[in-house]
Amino acid sequence: MYYQEASLAIIKALEFWGVKQVYGVTGGGAYELSKHLMTYEKNQESIGFFTIAEYLAGFAPIGSFVASGQMACTITVPGAGSKLVSCGMSDARFLRIPALYLMPLNKKSCENQTPLQDATRYGINWVAQLHQELGEDVVYLESVGDLSKCLTQIALILSQSRPVAFCFHPDEIKKEIELENFPALTRNFLFEKNRCDDFLLFLNQAV
Repeated sequence: MYYQEASLAIIKALEFWGVKQVYGVTGGGAYELSKHLMTYEKNQESIGFFTIAEYLAGFAPIGSFVASGQMACTITVPGAGSKLVSCGMSDARFLRIPALYLMPLNKKSCENQTPLQDATRYGINWVAQLHQELGEDVVYLESVGDLSKCLTQIALILSQSRPVAFCFHPDEIKKEIELENFPALTRNFLFEKNRCDDFLLFLNQAV
C-alpha cells in the first residue's frame, strides 16, 4: 500500500498491532506522528492520543498493560524529553512489559546545530545510550527505505514481551513509502475479561 508519508504507515502499524492508547506531548519530531492521531476518548475503538507529561508518559504503557493486558505506546520529543521518558522505559524492561517508545531524533539537516537538544553523536549520543540500556531492543530507522525491516524487528521484540525504543529522524518519516503489509505479532496480548474475573474470585476465596 502506498503512503504519502511514512509517519502514517507507522500509525497504521500501531493500529494493526492493537494499540489504542498513545501517550506523550506534541512538538518537535513528535508532531510528525501525533498529527495523524485524534484525541483519546474513553471507550473509543480507534487509536487515540493522550496528552501527559513526559516523565509520566514513560510509565503509562506499564500501567496500561498491567490494568488491561493491552499494549500502549509513548511518543517523546528529542533530547531532554526522551531522557524523562526513559525512566519508565527502564522499568518496562525490568518488568518485561511489551511497550513501544517512539523516540524522534534531530532532523538530519540540523545535525550539530541544536546544542541544547542534540540527540546525535555530537550531543547526548542517544541511540548509543539506549543500546547500553536495552541492548538489541533498540530499532533505529536511518533511512525511510528501511521501515519495513524496522517494523519486522519491532514486532519480533514485542512478541517476546519486551519494550522497544524506536528511533528515527523526523525528516525521514515525512517521505513517501510503499509497504506490502505489516508484520504480525506472534503473541496475543489482548485483555480477556473472564481471566480477570477468575483471578478476583480466587482472591476472594483466599481471603
